[in-house]
Amino acid sequence: MPIIHLLYRISKMKTRNIICAVVLLMAGTMAGCRQTATEAEHDHDESLQLTAYNHDFEVYAEVTPLVKGEASDVVAHFTWLSNFKPIEEGTVTATLTVDNEKVSQTLEAPSRQGIYKFCLTPKREGPGRITFDIKTKTGTSRLVSPAVTVYTDAHEAQHAGCR
Repeated sequence: MPIIHLLYRISKMKTRNIICAVVLLMAGTMAGCRQTATEAEHDHDESLQLTAYNHDFEVYAEVTPLVKGEASDVVAHFTWLSNFKPIEEGTVTATLTVDNEKVSQTLEAPSRQGIYKFCLTPKREGPGRITFDIKTKTGTSRLVSPAVTVYTDAHEAQHAGCR
């Protein structure tokens, strides 16, 4: 009789251990999922992609969120439409205009073939445009980006990028 009682207790312990293990595993999984969702909700590494064309050039640019009073990186890649090759030399000015308030930077040469890296600090919030004025040996040209928005704070800009 004691052996049967001992086997019964062992079988009950195993069942309890299995149930405890399953409950702990489920609790850990749910806690992990909740943490991941929270991190995903607040992990913002958004950038705005812009493309513009004219009769001479194409520009593809990545812009970090535009926030009033904070520096934004504008990495722009320029190619000739005639041969689809990157610009190898030339002066480019990037200008951000918001409500007639302009901020610009001029770079005398690309950092790599076709790549110009600008840093613009918006002075106003609201809708605006980025224009690129290109001066090469063959002449001058202007590219105008689609509309952009400058936000009042980084959090607002990041959440707008997620919509």
